[in-house]
Amino acid sequence: MKKDQVQRDFVIADSVLKQKADELIALIDRDLAEFTDRGYNAAKKTEFEEARNAVENCH
Repeated sequence: MKKDQVQRDFVIADSVLKQKADELIALIDRDLAEFTDRGYNAAKKTEFEEARNAVENCH
């Protein structure tokens, strides 16, 4: 069965998008105190990781 084609509003390769998400997650881990002050917490990080994984798995 063929997968449905995903329509995106941006022009960027999924691999680049995943790499940027990985970099952001690494920064969150490194600077957790600063990100916590901005409203990021473990739940937000998990939500972001799940979104990144969804992009990676849509192929």
